[in-house]
Amino acid sequence: MHVAAYQQVDRSTRHPYHRPAQGRFGNRAFTGAVENVSDTGAAITLGEAGITVDNGTFVDMHVEGLGHLSGRVARTYDGGFAVQFDEDGVDLDAIADAIRQFDRHA
Repeated sequence: MHVAAYQQVDRSTRHPYHRPAQGRFGNRAFTGAVENVSDTGAAITLGEAGITVDNGTFVDMHVEGLGHLSGRVARTYDGGFAVQFDEDGVDLDAIADAIRQFDRHA
């Protein structure tokens, strides 16, 4: 019998980043704030109550200090959602550089 070794999944470090975000998902515009950001995604708290978004929905947004970002909703939570950045539509290197700046100032 072969038992597979445990494989740890690396999770990108999340950094608090309380900055405004504006964008669209589907045909709906939203305003909100980034709660935290990593080099692969961000958690967005929506500025309006009662807005719902489905997992997998494409999101196009502008985040103060990070610029234009796009991706897909990876999960939703009460009052917001987490977006996984689209590797083709986002300069992940620029985001990683910005995050390194957070680390230097922490």
